[in-house]
Amino acid sequence: MISMTFSSTVENIERAVLYTSDFVARLKKSIDTFGLRLVLSEGITNAIVHGNKENAAKPVSVKIKLTETRITISVKDTGGGFDWRSRVTEGMPEFDSPRGRGVALMQAYGYEVQFNDKGNILTLTRKLDPHPDEPNQ
Repeated sequence: MISMTFSSTVENIERAVLYTSDFVARLKKSIDTFGLRLVLSEGITNAIVHGNKENAAKPVSVKIKLTETRITISVKDTGGGFDWRSRVTEGMPEFDSPRGRGVALMQAYGYEVQFNDKGNILTLTRKLDPHPDEPNQ
C-alpha cells in the first residue's frame, strides 16, 4: 500500500499523480498508466479545488492498495462533502459544460466509483488482469 498526505495547492496535483502512478506502474507493469493518471488527477483535483477550496492548510490524503487482481484508490479531503448521488448516475454533462466529467471519465476507464455518505472520501476500484502476459485460452 502507498499512502501520502499533502496540502491543498494546485501545484501538488501533478506531483501526487506522478509519484503515485509511477509507484504503481513499477509494481504492476501491465496497468493502464494513462488511465490511472487521469483518474488520480480528477480525484485529487476535485479534493483540492472543490473539497478543500484550495485552502493549503487543509490536507488531502491518497491511499492506493494494489493486489494481483485489483487496485483500490482512496482520495480524502477535509471539506464539507457534496451530493455525490446525483453525479454517479447522471452520466456526461452537456458538451459545453466546463465541469462535471470526472465521475463519468473514471467510470469510462473501468473504475467503480464510490463515495462515503458525506461525500469527502472518493474510493475507486478496478479489477486487474492477474496474468496479463499469458495468451488467452
